[in-house]
Amino acid sequence: MSQNFHHFTAITNLGDIGLPAAVTQVKELFKEESRSQYRIGQLLVYIIDRRLAERGGYASPRELFSVEFKDVKKSTLNLYVSIARNFSADVAQVYGCSKLDRLLRYAKVSKQDIPKEDPGPFVIKVPQRNGPDLDKTFADCTRDEIALATQKLQKPQVKLPIEHADAVNRLHDALLETLGTDTAAALKASTQDGQTFISIEHVAFEELEALLNALLKAKASDTAPQAPSPSQVLSFDPISPVGEMTPGTDPVSAAPKAVRS
Repeated sequence: MSQNFHHFTAITNLGDIGLPAAVTQVKELFKEESRSQYRIGQLLVYIIDRRLAERGGYASPRELFSVEFKDVKKSTLNLYVSIARNFSADVAQVYGCSKLDRLLRYAKVSKQDIPKEDPGPFVIKVPQRNGPDLDKTFADCTRDEIALATQKLQKPQVKLPIEHADAVNRLHDALLETLGTDTAAALKASTQDGQTFISIEHVAFEELEALLNALLKAKASDTAPQAPSPSQVLSFDPISPVGEMTPGTDPVSAAPKAVRS
């Protein structure tokens, strides 16, 4: 009880700063976070390029990172390295490291070059529930919109029988909604000898309950989308955008590099 009381007191000590000031402070703190993330990326790149890990007795940067930064996800370290290699600190501060990472993934699957100095005007085709894709600039897109655009452009991987495609589609949507676009989980579908096989990989332990909820939601869904034609090619791997670091991938090289405009 006393801990909750002290926490409440700490919050109210901010005083009556008003909504505009509170929003401004939050934005400034997010900018500080982006600056810190970018600086981490710079230091990781320095360690990698100078081969400091190997000189320090580690087999590779990956081994160093797994020992010294064991509480940080490998995909997070990969993100910081990717942004530091591709963009300036000013660009990272304006758009945020996570959103820029989504942009790199979209550029990779769409096979386009990104203007390094300011990617803001870069156009992304955002899928719409009804109607054609909507052209939006990177600056105006949300992270989720970029993720959806990336998923749509993924290389098709498997043709599913029409009687199974609708169910798998619902499962994919439920997983995406429940686990979010930041998950490393991957839904895979394959057919063999007339049977359809589904596998869900790279689910974090803390995501197990959410996974169960997603499976139940998909099963209970009464508002399924229209079934595709028998020849439609469906791709469901991965749930999260293309470019997530997979086991055995060095955290330096997973992301593509932007080019100068």
